Amino acid sequence: MNAPATHHGAGAFVVMNHVVPQVRAEPLPSDAMADWSPTSWQSRPALQQPTYPDTAALEHTVSTLSTLPPLVTSWEIESLKHQLAEAAEGKRFVLQGGDCAESFD
Repeated sequence: MNAPATHHGAGAFVVMNHVVPQVRAEPLPSDAMADWSPTSWQSRPALQQPTYPDTAALEHTVSTLSTLPPLVTSWEIESLKHQLAEAAEGKRFVLQGGDCAESFD
């Protein structure tokens, strides 16, 4: 059973007996999304991505994926934005998991 998060002083919470600092994200510049398009990622450097030796296969895969429906819906995105805003207000917390996340050990 998961224990609820409790506030622990200025900017921190206790989650399952671990003090977790509250992180406040900096707002994006107002023009951050102005140049966005479905293909704008291709103009950005991919510093931690593999190189694909078969560019034709890569282009075919990207083309196939572009015809599929989105992985998440717009209302799921809006719900997440609302929940993240609540986390920024200290009403929720965000716990990131995955192979790139820091451990609490």
